Amino acid sequence: MNKIWNAARFLFVNLDKFEEGGGKLEELAAPEVRVKAPYAYSGSVPLVDAWIFARLAATVELVNEALATYRFHEAAQGVYQFFWGDFCDWYIEWVKPELQSADRERATVAWKNVIRDVRCSATAACIRSCHFDGRTMAPVAAKGRSEVHCAGPIPETQSRWKNVEAQKNVALIQEVVTALRTIRAELKLDPKKKVQADFWTGDAATSNLVETNLRAITKIRRAIGTANCSAADVSSRNRSAAFDGAI
Repeated sequence: MNKIWNAARFLFVNLDKFEEGGGKLEELAAPEVRVKAPYAYSGSVPLVDAWIFARLAATVELVNEALATYRFHEAAQGVYQFFWGDFCDWYIEWVKPELQSADRERATVAWKNVIRDVRCSATAACIRSCHFDGRTMAPVAAKGRSEVHCAGPIPETQSRWKNVEAQKNVALIQEVVTALRTIRAELKLDPKKKVQADFWTGDAATSNLVETNLRAITKIRRAIGTANCSAADVSSRNRSAAFDGAI
């Protein structure tokens, strides 16, 4: 319950800030808006949004199949992994800066995608952990925001949510973050101390992926301060992406 509560509290506190800045809940949470998610920004759906919808689609299929064959433990584990792992530990941490972005268009796209995903994932999480309809908890967490509560059936997967490439790319980024955390733990580094970290790869696409998502990597790693990244050719087969931030 604490995980669900904390996620809901974070989102509604920041939603208040979004509205204070001129945003309107109606442009984010109306049924006709939610059904079109995930939304694109600058011509494409942001990687983190494409990934979380792909993970949601995979989770819905897993849960439906498990329930249909009475494998309730698999359904429960699938929802647990999605909400506690994918949504709370990775997605929320990754998308935080976008929800608070000074770029109104970017913030609006982030909120549209979050609200659609929250409604689906919260429904499944309530079924998994509390065995009651989402209506019971939503009014408390939302303080009357019934427009975005999580009531409803387990969501139906959409074919356009499926995205193998997004899942592959985020899995690689997760490997980088996990490796950084492991290094810090093994070296017993001060969690608050910034140190130099260099990332090397022989694949240009991987180098570009890490460089493009550097802010997310350092943010999820609980980085302190601003990180800088540079990429340069080392040889015809090797590129490096070096970033200065807490690892």
